[in-house]
Amino acid sequence: MTKSYLEKAKEKLISYQNISFVNQDAEKLDLGEKFDCITASYLPKYCTANVLIKNCLEQLNVGGKIILHDFIYPNNKLIQKLWNFHFKLLYLAGFFIPNWKQVFIDLPHLIRTTNWVKDYETSMNNYGLKIYKQNLTLGSSTIIVGTKVA
Repeated sequence: MTKSYLEKAKEKLISYQNISFVNQDAEKLDLGEKFDCITASYLPKYCTANVLIKNCLEQLNVGGKIILHDFIYPNNKLIQKLWNFHFKLLYLAGFFIPNWKQVFIDLPHLIRTTNWVKDYETSMNNYGLKIYKQNLTLGSSTIIVGTKVA
C-alpha cells in the first residue's frame, strides 16, 4: 500500500475513530498493542502464511479475528473463460498505462499458481484458529476468517 492509498482510506473513514491504519511490512508486523480484528485484502498471495499468521496472532486479542481476502483462479470453466478474457482486456489497457502493463502479465500468472488458500487454512489450523472460508465473486476470490479462541 502506498502512502496516498492510506491517506485516501483515512479520509473516507474519518468518522470511524476506532480504526487504525498502518503502513508496515505485514511479515514483520509490530503494532505495539492488541486488536479485535486485523484485515488485509490482496495481500495473502504475497506473504508466507505461517509468518503472517504468527505475526497477526501476536497482535490479536482472544476472540479476535484475522480476515484475509484475495483473488483465486475460479474452478468453473465458464468463469475461467470470463476471467481470462478480463485479464486480456486489462493487458490491452496496459498499452495506455505503460507502468501497469507488466502487472497484467504477472498478476494472472500469480493468481493461477498460488496455493494461498490452502496454505492459510493449514497455518490457521496449526495455530488453533477457528476457520471460516467463503468463495466470492463467482469463485474468483476467497475470504478466510480465523478466530483466536485461546
